[in-house]
Formats: sequence, C-alpha cells, structure tokens
Amino acid sequence: MNMKTMQKLFIFLSLIFLHTFSSAENIAVVVDNGDWKDESTWDKGRIPGDQDVVIIPAGVTCKISSNLYHAVPRQPDLTIKVYGTLLMVGTGQINIGCASTICVFGAGIIPQTGCNCNQINIGAQGAEWKGMADQSIIGGQCINGTCVLPVKLVSFTGKSENNKIFLSWVTMEEINFDHFEIERSLDGINFEKIETIKGHGIASSYDFCDPQIFTVTTYYRLKEVDRDNGYAYSTVITVESNLKVFVNAYPNPARADEALNLNVSGKLSAEEVTLVIKDLNGQQFFFAKINPIDNVSSPIDISALIPGIYILEVTGSEGIASEKLIIE
Repeated sequence: MNMKTMQKLFIFLSLIFLHTFSSAENIAVVVDNGDWKDESTWDKGRIPGDQDVVIIPAGVTCKISSNLYHAVPRQPDLTIKVYGTLLMVGTGQINIGCASTICVFGAGIIPQTGCNCNQINIGAQGAEWKGMADQSIIGGQCINGTCVLPVKLVSFTGKSENNKIFLSWVTMEEINFDHFEIERSLDGINFEKIETIKGHGIASSYDFCDPQIFTVTTYYRLKEVDRDNGYAYSTVITVESNLKVFVNAYPNPARADEALNLNVSGKLSAEEVTLVIKDLNGQQFFFAKINPIDNVSSPIDISALIPGIYILEVTGSEGIASEKLIIE
C-alpha cells in the first residue's frame, strides 16, 4: 500500500470516527479548515467549552490566531485529540484548565512556530509550550495539566450489592473545601450529577448509596468544589452490576420507526412493573405499566424518540433494573 492510499484510508477512517462520535453532547469536532474562535469551524456550531472532548480529524487544520479563554472567569478543562493539525498563528495562544490534556495521534501535529511566547498554557502553574523554543508536538506525544485539588482523597471505591451501588471515599485533608458532587455515567463520557454532599472540613470518611443500578458497567467520579467555586475531579471508578433482575431491550441501537422489544427476567418478571424511558438529563419521554412474562418480549412504540442516548428503567417491588438505549 503506497503513501497516498494510506493517507486516503486514514482520512476515510477519521470521517467514520467523526460520524460515530460527534452526536455526543460534549464532543466538539472540527468539520473544516478554520479558526478555533469561528463557530462555523465546529460541528455543534459553538466554540468548545468546559469538559468538552475536542477532535481535530486527519486532513483538517484548526488555527488558533487569538488569545483563547484568557479573559473568562474560569478556564475550561478540555481534552484535545489531534489527528490532523493544530496550528498556532502569530502570537495565538490557548489557555485551558489544569485538568486538561492535549494528545497528538498518528500523523497529527502541532507545528513549531516562530513566536518566542507561551502558546499553550494548561493551568495557572501547569504545562507550557513555547512555539519557537519547543519542538513540534507529533503523534504519540501528550501535554497534561496538574491540578491542586481542594481536598486530598485517600481512596474512592464502589461496589454492587443487593440491587444497589455503594460508594465510599476517605479524605486526608479538607482546606477551604465546600462540597462533593457525585456524578454518574453509563459510557464514561457523559456524566450527570446525582447527589451533593457537604464537606466536613476535616479528614473524614463518606458513604453514598445509589439506588439505581444498571445492567451495564456504571462509571462514577467526584466533583470536588471549594468555597471559591473552584473545582477538580477525582479519578473515575467503575462498578459492575450484580443484578438478579435483568432488562434487555432489542434491537439496541434502535431506530425510532421500529418497535422496541423488551425482555424482563428475574424477580420482577412475575408482576406488573413501571417502564420509563428518559434522556441523560432525566427528562422523561415514555411511561407505561406493563406485565412482562419471563423470556417473552413486549413490543414498545418509540416513534416519539429522537436520535440520542436514553435510559430505559424498569421498576418493581424488588428494585430497579436499567439499560442504556441508543436511538439512531
């Protein structure tokens, strides 16, 4: 395979990657050569913001020609993945939060420039890249920030037990610390806040029970917020389900113009249960009471759903069973 053919193949695979992942709410993809500050450069029609995953596909150049995120109250934490080219123009620079990461993949590049200035700044006292003094950043290289956490975590663990998930964490120190926000995700990318717990102000242990357990791996993280509204995130932990009650929806992914089949098995299957379909923000789109029988499917009309990620939740006297549902 010659170089030109390989390059075409890489661009083709990048386009597939863009089509597959750009629908997620916090993924921002460069769709054409352009400037970062130009909204038309981005698939969502907006400039990337806090917690976004930024993707620059192969064969595409994104330019930075101004002082990005310099005058905002809090610089956004971004994960930037460069498969194409991230080009600093003139004295252009990007200022992002301490929890940010910039990684270059494959034939991607952040080229060396002629500016003897800091053109990439991650955190107030974090990583820096000088356009002229430092070398080009090429495939396989990353720049990572380092955050000073408002609280020192000793441990953060989770376990599945009795159709519930139990989280526990221990702090060594809490200085100028206000509260924890517990966040949950079914895909490791899109997180939702499920609870807020006030800090104790001293070294302490904490426990939380999540009554909603899923049939898939569940991801959790702690948002640690200080009294000045600064915040940082803990590492992400995963908890595997040990449900004795199961719900299975198929086809999944599904289309809105086809019926969705539902199987409920285990303790819930012999009784009337409540079925709810909601999005990742908790907005309810479907509600019904059904009488499932073990291993017999119940067709459901999903024509009102638009493409996206949903949670299908079945509730009975023995607990809750949930499944991630993707509508294409």
